Amino acid sequence: MRSIYGVCKLLRQGDEQLATVPDAAVAALRAREDPQGFIKLPRPARLRAGQRVRIALGPFTGLYGIYRGGRRNHDLVELQLGQVSLPVGNLVAAELQEEEN
Repeated sequence: MRSIYGVCKLLRQGDEQLATVPDAAVAALRAREDPQGFIKLPRPARLRAGQRVRIALGPFTGLYGIYRGGRRNHDLVELQLGQVSLPVGNLVAAELQEEEN
């Protein structure tokens, strides 16, 4: 299994037993496949550079910052901590939300 392109892990229940995926879940995924067998995911709404955001997930949860831009899977947010601005790149496992008015 380690040499199959696109497979990183098998689903398991505990350490030994392989997990069982319900037939309905497999059918739902297969219904979304394109002719090559890929499933296109919807693009998330993009933020605008200069937009104020709240970090909703990760080590900086609850802090506000300014979205400075991004590219595929990487976002740059500037956090202001007291009187110091700190650019924070690659917010892995972070979720940004548009600030609510």
